[in-house]
Amino acid sequence: MTAGFLTVFALQAWADTPALTPALTRDEIRILAYDGDHATLERRLVIESDKSLEGNKDFSSLRDLMYAFEASDPRMVSFIETWVNAQPTSSYAQTARSLSLSRGAWAIRGEKFAKFVHPQALAIHGRMIQEAISHARLAVALDPDFIPASDAVLNQSATSWDKNEIINVLDAVMQRHPNWKSLEKSLGMAHQGYGGSADMLATLFQTYARLLAETDVDLNMRCLYAGLTSYYFSDSYDARQALQSIAEQDPALDY
Repeated sequence: MTAGFLTVFALQAWADTPALTPALTRDEIRILAYDGDHATLERRLVIESDKSLEGNKDFSSLRDLMYAFEASDPRMVSFIETWVNAQPTSSYAQTARSLSLSRGAWAIRGEKFAKFVHPQALAIHGRMIQEAISHARLAVALDPDFIPASDAVLNQSATSWDKNEIINVLDAVMQRHPNWKSLEKSLGMAHQGYGGSADMLATLFQTYARLLAETDVDLNMRCLYAGLTSYYFSDSYDARQALQSIAEQDPALDY
């Protein structure tokens, strides 16, 4: 009995040692979610978040993991609701709930221009997005170093009513953990369909591109090209053509 207990204890200690714990996968997230095991999921996400802050601070793996919570599977949606109610002070749960709500909101609204969307769908979309922003805001307050939490706020950069909040979140991230993807997500503020302007693109990249560590590409060009392609596509053909040869040398612009 004692030997068996010690073996189980040793295995648990091994599983909780970050250096020895295998990287979490989206498949494992789904298994834990469908089992309702938010405690284990929480522990594993702590390890993954800590690892993302080491070395060159590559957040791509952590971001990829969080896509698991954007699933429309009712089991995942239900799990996230249970998780956030059980652990309201968890930045991971709050972030997951924000991502889930945002995904559901856009599934209801669709991608058409607002004038082609049923008013009821627009109303539901609006309420869900505001709820998603509330969860994202809380997630950032709980753990400003959890990059997917700030992503959840920056994902709403185009539709958010409070652009100052977007700027404040972006500024905090870029000062603490400068990375291209956070800056790219903020470019939605420049979307002309939501009150933005091309001048906002210039302001954003002039302010934050210099903070990025990459030196082998033209970061100002990257921001300009990404913004023009995403939000001013129909009006920027000549500019994009002029930048095309430079853009082809930047792997971040390989859409």
